[in-house]
Amino acid sequence: MKTRDSLFATSLRFLPFLFALAFSFSGYTNIGIVVILLLSFWYFILNWQIVIRDRWALCVIGFFLAIAAKDGIMLALGKGSFEAFAKSGSRVVVLAGCSAMLYAHSREDIERALSVGFSVTFFYLFIIFIFMRFKILPMIYNANTFGMVGIWAAILTGTNKWQNKTKNSKLQALAILISMFILVLQDAFFSGSFEGSRTAVFAMIAALCFILLSETKYAIILARLELAVVLVFIFIGSMVFIPQFNDLLANRQYLWQAFLRKGLEQPLLGWGFTTEAANIHLVSSYMIDTPFYDSFAKTGLGPHNSFLAMFFENGVIALAGYITLLIARIRAIRVPLTMFDVSLLAYFIFMSLDAMAPGGLTVLGYFLGLCILAVPEKAQKNKDT
Repeated sequence: MKTRDSLFATSLRFLPFLFALAFSFSGYTNIGIVVILLLSFWYFILNWQIVIRDRWALCVIGFFLAIAAKDGIMLALGKGSFEAFAKSGSRVVVLAGCSAMLYAHSREDIERALSVGFSVTFFYLFIIFIFMRFKILPMIYNANTFGMVGIWAAILTGTNKWQNKTKNSKLQALAILISMFILVLQDAFFSGSFEGSRTAVFAMIAALCFILLSETKYAIILARLELAVVLVFIFIGSMVFIPQFNDLLANRQYLWQAFLRKGLEQPLLGWGFTTEAANIHLVSSYMIDTPFYDSFAKTGLGPHNSFLAMFFENGVIALAGYITLLIARIRAIRVPLTMFDVSLLAYFIFMSLDAMAPGGLTVLGYFLGLCILAVPEKAQKNKDT
C-alpha cells in the first residue's frame, strides 16, 4: 500500500505535463495516443481492485466492452473489420484507466492537473493556428481543432473561479469565459476561408449558462432539458431537411440523413466503426444526389453526430443503452456542479454536432470519458477510499 501511494504521488507530479503533452499533440501525431494509452494502463494496473468494485464504472466500461465483443465476433465471422474491433477495444482500456485515475487522486488534484494541461494546450494551439493562418506553417491541424480543444481551459478555469465565493473570482471567471467565447466566435464566423469550429461557439454558450447557474437547482433542470432538446433536435434533423439549419451547421444534415438511411439497413448490429474509405463505399448512394457529394467523396466524412454514429456503428440497442447511460449520468448531478459536470454538459453540444465517443484515443474522447465516469459521489472521494 505504501509503495502504491508513493507511485501515485510521483504520478501526480508528472500528470499536468503528461496531460499537456497528450492534449497538445492529439490529432496530429501519435504522441497523444501513446501517452493516453500509457496513462490508462498505468493507473489501471495500480488501481484495478477499486475499479472492479465501482458499479457505475462497471456499467460504463461494460457497455463499451459489449460493443467490443460484438465487433470481435463480427471480425471472427468475417463480417467486421479489425479497425472496428481495435477502436472499440481501445475504448475499454482507456475508460478503465480513467476510472482508476479518478480513485487514485483527489478531485481537486485531478482538476488542477487538467487545468494546467488544457491551459498549456490552449496557448500551444493559439500560436500554431496563428502560424497556420499566416501560412508560416501548413495546415497540420484540422481547422476545427482550436475551437474544439482550446475551449476547455476556459471552461475548467471559469467553473472553479466562479465557485470561489468572492466577487473578484466571479468577475475573473466571466472575463475568461467571455473572452474565449469572442475568440471562438471570431474563429468560426469571421475568419474568411479559414473557418474554425462553429460547434465550439454553441458549446461555449452552454458552458457559460451552466456555470452561471452551477450553484442553483436550475442547473439540474436545465441539464435534463438540454439532453432532451438535443435528442429531439437530432431526430428531427435526421428526418426533416431544414435548409437554414443545414447552412448553419455546414451541411451536416446531408450527412445525418445519409448515415441514418444506411444504418436502417442493419438496425440491430450496425456497420461497426468505419474509415473514411469505408464511409465513401457504404454511404455514397445516399449522398450522390446532394450538393455536398463532391466534398463527401473527397474526404469520406462520418455522420458528425455521436448518437447517429452509435446507431450506425452498433445498432438501435446500443443507441438506447448509450442514451440510458447519459440519462443516468445527468441524474447523478448535484449542485454545485463540478468541473466535470459543466464539461459534460458542454460536450452534449459537441456530441450532437460531431461524432465522438467516451474513451477515445484523442483528447476529446479521453476527456469525455473522464466526465462521464466522474459522478459527484466518486469524484469527491480521495485516494484513501
